[in-house]
Amino acid sequence: MQVTALWLLVLLNVLDSGSARVSLITSPNRLQFFKYDNFSVSCIEEEREGQEAGGWTVIKRMQDGEVEKLPSPFSIKTAFPATDTGVYWCEAGLEAASSAVNITVTAGPVILESPVQPVMEGGNVHLRCRRKGSSPASEITADFYKDSLLIGHSSKGSVIIKNVSKSSEGLYKCNIKGFGDSADSWLSVRAPPPTTPDPPPSLFSAFSLLRHLIVGSPYLLSTILLGLIYKDKKRAQQVSMAQKSDDYEVWGFEDNGLPSRTERMEVVEQREVSEGSSVTKKESPPAETNGSHTDIQSKDFPVSPQNLGPVVIQGNNRNPASEKLDKVRKWSITAYKCTKQALSEKLGRGSRTVDLDLEPRLELLKDDRQRYDQMTKLTQTLASQLGQFAVTQKTLGEAFTDLGVKTPSLHVEFGLNADAQKFLSKSGETLVEAINGFAFDMETLINKTMEDTMINAKQYEASRIEYDAYRVDLEELNLKPRDDITLPKLEQAQTVFQSQREKYLKIRDDLSVKVKLLEENKVKVLHNQLWLLHSAVAANSLSCHRFLQQNIQQAGEDFSHPSVDAPSWLEQSASALVETFARLCPTFFLLALDLLSDAPNPMTRLHHHYDTLRHGDPPPR
Repeated sequence: MQVTALWLLVLLNVLDSGSARVSLITSPNRLQFFKYDNFSVSCIEEEREGQEAGGWTVIKRMQDGEVEKLPSPFSIKTAFPATDTGVYWCEAGLEAASSAVNITVTAGPVILESPVQPVMEGGNVHLRCRRKGSSPASEITADFYKDSLLIGHSSKGSVIIKNVSKSSEGLYKCNIKGFGDSADSWLSVRAPPPTTPDPPPSLFSAFSLLRHLIVGSPYLLSTILLGLIYKDKKRAQQVSMAQKSDDYEVWGFEDNGLPSRTERMEVVEQREVSEGSSVTKKESPPAETNGSHTDIQSKDFPVSPQNLGPVVIQGNNRNPASEKLDKVRKWSITAYKCTKQALSEKLGRGSRTVDLDLEPRLELLKDDRQRYDQMTKLTQTLASQLGQFAVTQKTLGEAFTDLGVKTPSLHVEFGLNADAQKFLSKSGETLVEAINGFAFDMETLINKTMEDTMINAKQYEASRIEYDAYRVDLEELNLKPRDDITLPKLEQAQTVFQSQREKYLKIRDDLSVKVKLLEENKVKVLHNQLWLLHSAVAANSLSCHRFLQQNIQQAGEDFSHPSVDAPSWLEQSASALVETFARLCPTFFLLALDLLSDAPNPMTRLHHHYDTLRHGDPPPR
């Protein structure tokens, strides 16, 4: 039975893959409408260039979870937020549903006009912000947001997003100053169709069948293996019971005075008959036995499960192996349904439940986690580079100290530079410790707190897929005619759906509370950590600035005193050269001094040499 059900699901999915691709459209073509607006919904076939799809039905699920079946096309004359806001999609019997569309009817004064169907990757998207009571062509000043982040400002009330990609997907809204925000609308982007030619129909069918067989084969094989295991265990159980039955045949009256196995079974059968007819009767004594055995009355052997021992075998007792097999069977069916639902959503052919409050916050949380992780890695890189820089400064300061000891004439200069490098190195080490502390706290926030919430988000997504899988099954059964065969299935499907719905809502509510607490905790942690990091950087800069100012003042005081050291060899050589030149050419030397009398050093020194020569011995001829 299990094998037949799995093969039936596989064949239904194969038939679904060959069906026409149908989409739901609205007229006017937008996702948001004002209260009391008129609009219509209909199902079209994409392969037939927008022609109406015959045999398809529009399904509407409202905010309270109620599902309503509508004809295609269906016109809504006066829209109301409570009754017409919801998720719409197209269905036709057992065929796969179209992609779901979330339509919002708002009582507010602002709406955002965005495309209903997914936009082709690489194309352009035109978004327009409208105010209630204004014409579509009126120009207004509006701001546009994606995932609550400002992406553009327009004085004409519209923006064009060019060359969209998968990263362009998200929740969009607009704001008109003085009138407020519009509702959020999800923009979907899909990949362009393949440019390769389509395969022949027979080959396509073979590939589709092979693909579905590969998907369903693990569950099929596991079911067959479990059936074989159960069959072997049942056979072993029968053999064990037969052995116990042979052991029970040794009962008799010769030794212990107990009735035989056959007689006990007769007593049990009489007990059952008496209880079924509500007539109190005494069991008849068994047939006479050999020897001096006395007759056995029922009063001597009261019939009760406790006294009958191993002879009474309850037929409704569950075998542990059977229970395990039942659990595995249920898991296999659930896993197959969830896999089918996930594939349908990936291919854009199935409907999904969208929580407009929780899911945008989860997407924002994922983006924040990626940005915080990148910031933490950059912080760690900065700390590593500053640490290496501090080590280099410390080594350079030690080298200056060593050179100052070995070079007495430059002891002051080397000492000043050594002190500066050592202080900067120590201050840099303190800053590196503060940056490493910031990075460690950020890693705790990202890899512990936020990661724990992301794990719960994955559990929420799994429960959501499981809930949608059973919801789709229930909706398909609701579309079938009601008879003696479908009614029990429908009741069972409703029971399972209700159980899955309660599980999904519980996980969703728990995750929503956890996300709110995480957002509050995240703001507090980041506020403290960013303030500490800024304080550490500011303290490092101020301390370095003050020390360098003192270092420069000390250097100025040391270098302001004139040097009293003996003249160097170069200065002595220059003086000897000037003296020789003055002795050989006194006239030219005097003329040069007259021309350069106002020049600073070294001409002042030349003039000094000239005075020495003039008052001393005359130069030789």
